[in-house]
Amino acid sequence: MQCVGTITSVLDGNKAKVDWEGAGLKWDTALLRDIAPLNAHDQADLGPIGRRSDSHPFASLHKMQCTICGMAYGANSCDVHLRKCPNCHGGQPGEPLE
Repeated sequence: MQCVGTITSVLDGNKAKVDWEGAGLKWDTALLRDIAPLNAHDQADLGPIGRRSDSHPFASLHKMQCTICGMAYGANSCDVHLRKCPNCHGGQPGEPLE
């Protein structure tokens, strides 16, 4: 595992919650696949970030990350299973994470 900082993963049912600490993470596809569920388009669901979605009134905002290019973006909980990477798969732009 090539890390700058620390990764802590806590499994909650079928979802993975990931706490990122330190300066960041060097991209490691195998590590991401181990700690987060993937949808059919190889997008990792890193779980809810504690906010409501701007695009869907009853959905929570999830952090998604592409296992191909590493782009992180926000998606509402209703769309997690459908999302494609906005950077390398031509998916719709994600919601802001901050």
